[in-house]
Amino acid sequence: MPLIDEQNEHAIYCSSSYGPVFGGGHDLCIANGADSNDCSTSLDSSYQSPTGLDDDTFLVGSQTFTLSEMEIFGFE
Repeated sequence: MPLIDEQNEHAIYCSSSYGPVFGGGHDLCIANGADSNDCSTSLDSSYQSPTGLDDDTFLVGSQTFTLSEMEIFGFE
C-alpha cells in the first residue's frame, strides 16, 4: 500500500500497549491478544487505499476484526 506524501514518519508505530500499528491514524492496528481483542482498519490517514474502494473495509471486509494467525516478515 502506498504511503500518502510526507507520511513516511508514520509508516509503523511500535508500543507495548499494541501489536504492530501501521499509519499515524492507526490505518491498521493489530491489538495485543489479537485473537480475542478487536483489531481495526481505517485507511487514508497515512496509507492510501485504492481509488473507489471503502477505506474502512478494503483490507478485511469490516472496520474491526480478530486474528487467528499472523505472519511477520522483516526486510533488510
